[in-house]
Amino acid sequence: MNESRFTEELDLLAKALRQHSFHFIIIGYNHPDVYRDVSEWLRVHLPGRAIQELTVSGKSYREITGELEDAGQNIVMIPDFDWLFNPENEPVCVALNQRRDYLVRRELNLLCFIQASKFKLLPVKIPDLWSLRSLELDFAYALKEEKFPIAGKANIDSSLGGSTIPEKEAEVRRLKYQISKSDKSNTALLQALKSQLATLQIELPPRQESEAFEKDEPSVVQKTGRIKILPEFLDVSLDLGRESPEKILAAMKELEEEEKAMLSVFALLPAEPVTYTTLDELLPGTENLEKILLKLAQQGLIAYHKKDASFTCSPVVQEVSRRQNREKLFEHGKLLIATLIEKLDYEPGIGHFLNATYSEAALFAHYAESNLRTISKADNQLAILAERIGNFHKTTGNIDKALIFFEEYFRLRKELYEADPQNVEFKNGLAISYSKLGNTHSALGNLDKALTFYEQDAQLSKEIYEVYPQNVEFKNGLAISYEKLGETHSALGNLDKALTFYEQDAQLSKELYEVYPQNVEFKNGLAISYEKLGVTHSALGNLDKALTFYEDFSRLEKELFEAYPQNVSFKNGLAISYEKLGGTHSALGNIDKALTFFNDETRLFEKLYEAYPQNVSFKNNLAISYEKLGETHSSLGNLDKALTFFEQDAQLTKELYEDYPQNVSFKNGLAISYANLGLFHRDKRSDNATARTLFEQAKTLWAQLVADSPSNAEFQKNLSQVNDVLEKMQ
Repeated sequence: MNESRFTEELDLLAKALRQHSFHFIIIGYNHPDVYRDVSEWLRVHLPGRAIQELTVSGKSYREITGELEDAGQNIVMIPDFDWLFNPENEPVCVALNQRRDYLVRRELNLLCFIQASKFKLLPVKIPDLWSLRSLELDFAYALKEEKFPIAGKANIDSSLGGSTIPEKEAEVRRLKYQISKSDKSNTALLQALKSQLATLQIELPPRQESEAFEKDEPSVVQKTGRIKILPEFLDVSLDLGRESPEKILAAMKELEEEEKAMLSVFALLPAEPVTYTTLDELLPGTENLEKILLKLAQQGLIAYHKKDASFTCSPVVQEVSRRQNREKLFEHGKLLIATLIEKLDYEPGIGHFLNATYSEAALFAHYAESNLRTISKADNQLAILAERIGNFHKTTGNIDKALIFFEEYFRLRKELYEADPQNVEFKNGLAISYSKLGNTHSALGNLDKALTFYEQDAQLSKEIYEVYPQNVEFKNGLAISYEKLGETHSALGNLDKALTFYEQDAQLSKELYEVYPQNVEFKNGLAISYEKLGVTHSALGNLDKALTFYEDFSRLEKELFEAYPQNVSFKNGLAISYEKLGGTHSALGNIDKALTFFNDETRLFEKLYEAYPQNVSFKNNLAISYEKLGETHSSLGNLDKALTFFEQDAQLTKELYEDYPQNVSFKNGLAISYANLGLFHRDKRSDNATARTLFEQAKTLWAQLVADSPSNAEFQKNLSQVNDVLEKMQ
């Protein structure tokens, strides 16, 4: 195995392990040094991750799971995983296979080393666990004696499927059978199986590959080696994995550069049907698109389906194309990447998509993820693409997945900056990546981590601004970094520190708006800075000051919304300003005024949620508006109305929490809704039994939040208050 192949495989491994999720990674090897070399490489390249060894030989299922329980999020390397496959160890094998869900829930990181000769036992001994594998890697070192030398072909350097050609042929047949019997909705499993099949077919010499399939019907690429020239697009569903790599290479030699580039595009997309309309949208301005696609179909490299005018490229063709076009893959994909970046563009703050519907954005994010998995390159466009994917998942509520792509965004930004530290745009990009990580950790309740990232963002932003004080983008970036520091210190209970940062934010935002009054971004930034000052003065008990800032906030947001009524960010901002004004008037005793503002707020949020139900922030804001209406109607004595609004709030917050249990804001919102219902049943209905149940539910959630985020001042305060309420009810 050459050094470049070794490094390439390890880069894939490191990329997978950076993602915070369950990993069952299988590493085939033919030499004991593989384990040592992989272990040493990981310790150098993943210095922030704890790595431990777990030997399973001679251990029971309970002993193994006990050690895994203690491992937590550590990377667990198992050098003797194939010991489990010995006949006498069947009970342990069966137990691990049956309890695969336990391993997934623990989000373990398992690196299982398996001798090449036992690779084929995996799907037999642990079929259910094997189906959940996230990655298979082959580390076969060159041996003194070749196991099967092939004239004109380098040694087969993969242990996948076994160590001999007959074993690999048997694995090809088994994989084809499993693909035919697999659940077609399980795309992850199918993709993994087809990827393995592609690797085997590429490595098998022509004679063996053709013998392995000699009973199959001819595919679009003919068995004779002659490429059937089709007079028109075929209406055919390609039997994925059937093509011979040699014949694919022969077909590719007939292609012009523009046709090779199109095949690279298919290699960057998932191995699934893509409609002509979508391709035309993803590759704007491509001349002769239909002609290029026809040529690829005629060469048998893609299949055309008349029913929906879509095209499919098999994983085998994709893999051959990736290897053949390795040096040009990124160049060929530049237009596709640029288009995906544009399609996933969004409004800052709320993440609303500017150039796609939410369902379209889901498809584009899916395509973008495939691009990032395929291309390993530190490039500015790929960094932006990673950030766009992160925003998609954040906007639609999947914070854990958002973190994966924001971490990838940070990694690419860091590599770019370290390679060219004099490039101010790269430095600014690194600052923004720190901010994205801060936002995500804040949403997950990791306030100390969030604060560290925000401080790194502010440090870089300040350095850039001091060098380029006339650059408004850098000045605005520094203002935003102060805003983020203010939010985090506020959540930590450091209100004086928060106020200082908010005042710095407001000063810079005001300077920008006064110089550029027509710039709506700067105007909106100033409005938000007023909101933050209002929140802080309200928390400090300065209600009159808070009201003044909220009125300024609302005035600017109203002007923006009236000038741009189709802009959902300004509509959202105006609704939030009504909530702040309502809350302040309520605290000042102006209940009727408060009700008017809360009604206006709810009306806007209902429209936003109705138009964009996939945007979780709109759903959460609507729930909060129902909470405010419940409190106000309760104060006015409209008890039936109050109960209805409290129940609507609880329903929405419960749905949000059940869909996204890792989001601490949604969890806190549900606890608040239970507490509000508890207060209502205790004070307005004199139903202490129901009230106690609701308070206990709130207490459970807040206790979990405090345990997970002990530095969050709001969670601590809420838990203390509900404990006091329950104690007094005894």
